[in-house]
Amino acid sequence: MSGLLNELRHELRTPLSRIVGYGDILLEHAGALDGTQADDLRRVVGAARDMVDLTDKRLDQVVAARDPARLSAYRHEFRNRLNQVIGYGEIIREDAEADGNAALAADLTIIVDAARELVDLVAGILTAETLERGTVARRGAAGLESVLEIPAPPASARVGTLGGMILVVDDNQWNRDLLSRRLRELGHAVETVDSGEAALEIMACQCFDLVLLDIHMPGMNGFQVLGHMKQDPGLRSVPVIVVSALDDISHIVTCIELGAQDFLPKPFEPALLRARVDACLEMKRMRNQEVSFLAKLKAAEQRANQLLSAIFPGNVVAELKATGAVQPRRHETVAVLFCDVVGFTPYCERHGAEEVVAHLREMVEALDELAERHGLEKIKTIGDAFLATCGLLAPAENPLLPALRCGLDMIRTVKAQAPGWDLRVGVEVGPVVAGVVGKRQYLFDVWGDTVNTAARIQTAARPGTVATSARAWAAVEGLCAGRSMGQVQLKGKGLVEIMECTGLLEGEVRRAS
Repeated sequence: MSGLLNELRHELRTPLSRIVGYGDILLEHAGALDGTQADDLRRVVGAARDMVDLTDKRLDQVVAARDPARLSAYRHEFRNRLNQVIGYGEIIREDAEADGNAALAADLTIIVDAARELVDLVAGILTAETLERGTVARRGAAGLESVLEIPAPPASARVGTLGGMILVVDDNQWNRDLLSRRLRELGHAVETVDSGEAALEIMACQCFDLVLLDIHMPGMNGFQVLGHMKQDPGLRSVPVIVVSALDDISHIVTCIELGAQDFLPKPFEPALLRARVDACLEMKRMRNQEVSFLAKLKAAEQRANQLLSAIFPGNVVAELKATGAVQPRRHETVAVLFCDVVGFTPYCERHGAEEVVAHLREMVEALDELAERHGLEKIKTIGDAFLATCGLLAPAENPLLPALRCGLDMIRTVKAQAPGWDLRVGVEVGPVVAGVVGKRQYLFDVWGDTVNTAARIQTAARPGTVATSARAWAAVEGLCAGRSMGQVQLKGKGLVEIMECTGLLEGEVRRAS
């Protein structure tokens, strides 16, 4: 009989909610009424709450007993309360009309009309035929359970105590009006729609902090709206409070399983409405904060990754992120390129800091681009010095050749820039050790005799030239044009024959282009 009980309660609670809701609003402003009107209004609300208790606490016994005599006594008790609502309601309305209080008269008309609707309902559905049939005739043979076909649960800004944007979804005009008035009194902005289809349509183009959703609606019911919302990534985080005259535990459980945050029975208590709305809006606010924090965290991580990628080569970044360290490794055949600006220190003494830094930044950006274009890996800059390698992080058949090409391009490019600096470039090929040093400020660096020799060769090179050792030159003989500088004393190395690269030979020029 639970199906019949749900049907009867739903039918009776809908107009009852109207009487209690509007009556409560009028009582809250009873200070504007005279003493007699206020007392009569309390009698109206008291009688309506008695009918709510009759519906909630006694109707199940009548349905279970299926006793016509018991049903008749129940109807009599219910009608007595209805007569009280209608009688006192009409008296207050007449006084309001006489006093010219149109707003009070309009609200009393709503209350009296709802009571008269209940009179017809009691006569039409609280009958022995209804108990015998087991369903409300005006709903058809299928009953309310088929109208509210329960789907299976799916497999898978302004918020706070004031200022929430709330959507009220209910096919009953008076329910929408009651909820809207209550919510606006609490400081919320409210939109209302009369169907599930309209709810999904407005939510597709407008953001809401909370949805108050009726279960029983023609067309798309509340269960189906919940199902659509939870399948939509843009709507599944919007909290939903289900508001319904149905209090069957299976319906409540289904709503929660489908994603609703809370359940509010009709007729609702204003204090309970406020508490549950505030709780859901606070949860939405915290969720928004969490989403914002995660977005900031992701942005910070992206910036950190960009910074790491600007400082370290890609495979070094991957190892550093995976293990927190980078193991030093020996690489056997690597070209090391050093270059610096000729006369940079005297230039700095003659020019302002801003001008020096601006030109230095322009030069380093150009050197970065040339190194990348020629397949070199920039290691670091130290003042006006630039260190890069070839064959360290990516294999190179003849690492000296792209390093020499790059050095020649660097000299031409920097000389064409203001202030027309000259570079000295030194290149050497051999084994190096590479790794990350530092604990608070990481630095990817290279060490070894090859690095030291390249630095010494750069110091010995003439302005505007690229130099390398005669030992290394053998790898590019026939590919590059050059001349010997003879035996040059290098610090810590003794006499070393140095070759000056003057350009690429014709065939190599075509290949390089």
